[in-house]
Amino acid sequence: MEFSLNEAIDDLKKDMWNKVIIINKKSSKYQKEFENLNIKKINLSIEISHLVSDLSTRDKKMKGADILKNFLEEQDDDIIALDDISYIFSPELGKIEISSTLKYFTRDGKIVIVFIDGKLSDNKLTYSSVEKLNYIEMDVSQNKYVLGWEDED
Repeated sequence: MEFSLNEAIDDLKKDMWNKVIIINKKSSKYQKEFENLNIKKINLSIEISHLVSDLSTRDKKMKGADILKNFLEEQDDDIIALDDISYIFSPELGKIEISSTLKYFTRDGKIVIVFIDGKLSDNKLTYSSVEKLNYIEMDVSQNKYVLGWEDED
């Protein structure tokens, strides 16, 4: 079933948990629809890289997830849009488990929209390719809205 981004947002406002919308970054339909909303899109890779720039390699791995959580908690908007989340998957940060982090973060009512360039198959979203260090597989079976892969094979 296909939903508009506005429908997904309105529906998640009523939900109690897992208020995360995952959008295929290649979907021009959802990109265009997002542009019509008054929501700031955050380049997460740039923001997190600035926050960890002074940390040692060891501390980046140990504190990366906490730094991400703190960054998200500092956002004032009720709807947060994250773009370019690739740095989160890097071995340098310990390949942060983004699904559970976002699910936990949205428990207080905020909605998170994540734009990701990945492949979707059987409720598994894969980022990168198996031979690369930043490869990650995310189980999206508990996400109500995984949008923009409808037209892909």
